[in-house]
Amino acid sequence: MFHPFYSELHSEKHLNKLIAIMTKTFKTMAAVAGVSLLSTVASHAAVYSQNFDSFPNGTTNLGDGTSINSATPGNASVQGGQLRLTNDAIGSENGSFIIPAMPGASLGWTASFDITIIDAAGENQPADGASFNWGALTGSLSGNTQGAEHGWTNSDIQINYQVDTWMNGGTDNGLRIATHLTGAESVLAAQQGSILNDGGAVTGTVLLSWSPVNGASMSTSDLVTNVNFANVAVPGFTGNESFLWAFAARTGGADQTLLIDNLVITTVPEASTSLLAGLSGLGLMMVRRRK
Repeated sequence: MFHPFYSELHSEKHLNKLIAIMTKTFKTMAAVAGVSLLSTVASHAAVYSQNFDSFPNGTTNLGDGTSINSATPGNASVQGGQLRLTNDAIGSENGSFIIPAMPGASLGWTASFDITIIDAAGENQPADGASFNWGALTGSLSGNTQGAEHGWTNSDIQINYQVDTWMNGGTDNGLRIATHLTGAESVLAAQQGSILNDGGAVTGTVLLSWSPVNGASMSTSDLVTNVNFANVAVPGFTGNESFLWAFAARTGGADQTLLIDNLVITTVPEASTSLLAGLSGLGLMMVRRRK
């Protein structure tokens, strides 16, 4: 006969009570059987969602624990129900949007957002791009020596998802997944190509994820060049519950307007494997003891 609470496993409200009962029971049985215990924790997903619709133009503080920053005060701000990180009218700009740590992120997360990039006609080609970063990020703006489109400050441990719009030849444009683990960029996946045409505009959707099991994924739609990087290995990178997320964007001698909208970040923890193993082991041990 199994414990009566087994029939209520489907109900989340009984999970904490079940864990307490089983832990006490399992400790007693483990002592008798001479087996070791792993602690069991039930984890729940956390979500950050922001569409910027409820804020007037010029807002630089959303009041939700995030921070909007720019080298030119007030340039990075809510505009027309979107978050503007760079402005086509301002060169040599650096903007950011930082999202606090959320529980469960070390077990995996997903992120989605819309991105709009606008380049004024008759000027230089669009530049320079943006990155979405997760890691031990310090400071309010990216200090990356290659530019904010390559990630956050080089010395910070991080994973980067990059949208590089500057068309200066070689491989320095397109879409990339990279890490900074020792102060230098390590590119894990890359697709060269224009993101938008000179003097044009695009609005697309970006889907990202990281998992300690499946690695990193990145897919885009409705840009001039799109990618579908799936389950890219991320050697040497370990997630941490204290890690922050941050957008980083910049302009240089060439510029563009870059807008972010409909951002959703979701951590995706599951009930721990030790809990599942404990349930299975407990059932087997109880059956054996009753034989």
